[in-house]
Formats: sequence, C-alpha cells, structure tokens
Amino acid sequence: MIDNCNELFGDKSDLVHTTSLLRYPVFKNGEPYNGKPNMTTNFLLRKYLLNYFVNEASMLQDAIFIGLGPTVSDALTWLVSQNAINENKVLSGILHPSGNNTYRVKYLTGSRKEAVPHATNPVPYDSGKAHFKRKFLKVV
Repeated sequence: MIDNCNELFGDKSDLVHTTSLLRYPVFKNGEPYNGKPNMTTNFLLRKYLLNYFVNEASMLQDAIFIGLGPTVSDALTWLVSQNAINENKVLSGILHPSGNNTYRVKYLTGSRKEAVPHATNPVPYDSGKAHFKRKFLKVV
C-alpha cells in the first residue's frame, strides 16, 4: 500500500519504472521531438513504439501506465485500440510536469485559487482531471 506520492518517489521508489514511449532520442529539423509528427501515424515512430515500448510494457505484468501529457495519452489510447496494452492499466488526463506547466498542474490538482489564465482552455484540463479521478478511484 502506498499512502502518497512522496512515498512512491521516496522510500518505495523501487516500485516506479519511468520510461518513454519512444526509446531513443527523436529530433526533427535539429529540435527535440514535440509530438509532431504523430508517433502513431508516422511509419518510423510507430515502428519504434510497437517494437520497443510494447515489448518493454509486456515485461511489466503489474504495471500501470500513466501518460504525461496529451501526446502520450493519445499514443497509449492508440496502443489500447491495437490490443498492445490493456485499457485497465492506463491512466490518462495527467499533464506533463515540465516547469512550463506548473500552473496547469496546480489547476489539475485543485490547489489553484486564481482564475484560469486567459490563454488556457480549461475544458481539456477539466476533462482530463475528471477522467483521471474516475480511473484512479477505480484502480485504487
């Protein structure tokens, strides 16, 4: 039993395995991969996704896959549709925890007290938050 995230990334960190959907660094025009082209429709990226991530995932029998950000969540959903991973092992609706997203993480976790920034569409975040809570409560 894990009581909180601090435990999971502290004393019980042996239970965490972090990985990327794309095993090797990906660049486009000399810039780090940013989700474009779509890894599920681009032949080479889809090949790496299926050959490497799915193989690794199959070795993790009790794993729960938490997609950080919409690009990863979409790819996990696609993998479910391909019967490559089990839908009950996927949690979606989590934002990528980069330093650029701290206000979004605060919004998602419910600790945000200010109004949503004008440049942010709260609909996907609210949807992701609701989906995560449904799925998380189902898993726990």
